[in-house]
Amino acid sequence: MLLSEQIASKRKSLNLSQKDLAEKLNVTDKTISRWERGTSTPDIVMLKRLSEVIDLDLNEVFSNIDTSTNNREINYETIKKFRIGYVMSTLFMLIAAILFEIIKNGNYAECDQFEKVLLVIYFVISSLMIIAGIVIYITDIVGYLSKSKVSRLRREYNREMAISVFVFSISCLCVVISLLV
Repeated sequence: MLLSEQIASKRKSLNLSQKDLAEKLNVTDKTISRWERGTSTPDIVMLKRLSEVIDLDLNEVFSNIDTSTNNREINYETIKKFRIGYVMSTLFMLIAAILFEIIKNGNYAECDQFEKVLLVIYFVISSLMIIAGIVIYITDIVGYLSKSKVSRLRREYNREMAISVFVFSISCLCVVISLLV
């Protein structure tokens, strides 16, 4: 049984109103209401006083506390993997932009057959790097979003997402500039 349910049950079994219990504990009836609704919990000193006033079994209270932190802590390993993915996709995009600049600034009138083949290879590699960068980024985003479902920690994950979108957008802009300018 949850602590909130235990407090309400014990109070009702003693035929105490929330106001009566609040007076015995020197707190407000709103505090009792918050404890019983589970929106707040009494501190350790107040738990001791509750055990004395309404015969609250502290062993039962503490045995029901969930000590696992898997769902409440930020998973930094997930964030680290996400960072590696978007940095890698950004690097692919930036290398593709550099290769496009090399292709664009090449002097085709004086190049021999080997240089022409090299330019084609540069173009194919840059195109593949753009595709790989986009695919890596999208799969990374999907995986990251599926692992960051805890709503209380969403702010930390969303901040990381915003940074990645900004960085990836800059790299995409570099590719577009290298192609157009």
